[in-house]
Amino acid sequence: MNHRPAAVIVVISLLCAVAVMVRNTWVESTGAYAVVMERVASDPDIGTLLGRPIRRGFWVRTERADSLTLHVPLRGNKARGTLSLVSDVDGLSIESMVLTSDEQALDLFERDAVMHQRRSGRAAWVRGATFIEQGRHAEAIVALSQAIEMVDTMAQAWLLRGKARLVLGSLALAEADLLKATRLDPSEPEPYFLLGALYTQRGQYAECVTVYTTVLGLDSENGEAWYRRAVCYDKLRDHRRALAGAREACSMEVAEGCQLEARLRR
Repeated sequence: MNHRPAAVIVVISLLCAVAVMVRNTWVESTGAYAVVMERVASDPDIGTLLGRPIRRGFWVRTERADSLTLHVPLRGNKARGTLSLVSDVDGLSIESMVLTSDEQALDLFERDAVMHQRRSGRAAWVRGATFIEQGRHAEAIVALSQAIEMVDTMAQAWLLRGKARLVLGSLALAEADLLKATRLDPSEPEPYFLLGALYTQRGQYAECVTVYTTVLGLDSENGEAWYRRAVCYDKLRDHRRALAGAREACSMEVAEGCQLEARLRR
C-alpha cells in the first residue's frame, strides 16, 4: 500500500499550520493589530453594537505593497461583526476602520475624525473666548473663525465672534453672526441683548423692541430687558409703553429703570 500521498498531505498540512502560526505571530506583533485590539477593548460603540463579552480571532490580507488590511471577526453576546482596518504595519497611518455587523456599518475612522474636529473646534473657541476677556478682539475673531470652520453648529462661537465684531464696529458682520447664534440656540438671551445694543447704535428702535421682547418671552423677570426695551420705546416716542417698562425694571431693582421712570413722569 502506497502511503506517500498521505504523508505528503500531512507535510503540507504541517507547513500550512506553521505558516499560519508565523503569520499570526507576525500580525500580533504589528502596531496595526495593537490598534485594533485596543479599539475592541475600549470602544463603547463596538460594545453597543455587538454586546459584551467579545470573543475574537483575525485574518489578514495585503491589498497593496504599502498597506496592511486586517480583519478581526468579533462575536459578542448580542451579535457578530468584523472590524476591518487598513493602515501601514505600525497602525500610525490609518486609512479606514469600519465595524460591520449584519446590515449595519460603523465607520470608526470617520467618527474619530469628526470627534477630533469637534475637539479642535472647541479648543479654538476657548482661545477666542480668552482673547475677548483680554480685550484682543481682532485675534479673537481669527480664533473663532477657525472654530466655526471646524464646527459650524457651535452657537457660542458665532455669539462671541459677533460680540468681537460689534466691539470693533463691524456692525453688518456682527449682526449676521448674532442672528446665526439665535438660530442655533434660540433659548440663549445674550445674542438678543447684543443685537439690541447693535440696533440701538444704528437707530433701529423697532428692531430693538423686537429682540428685547424675545428676551422677555424667555424670561419675564429679566429687569435689564425691561429697561432696555423701555429705552427703545422712549426713542420711538411711545411714552405709555416706555413708562410701563421703566416701572417694571424699577420694581426689579434696576437702577437705570428707576431713573428712566422718574424722567418720564416729569
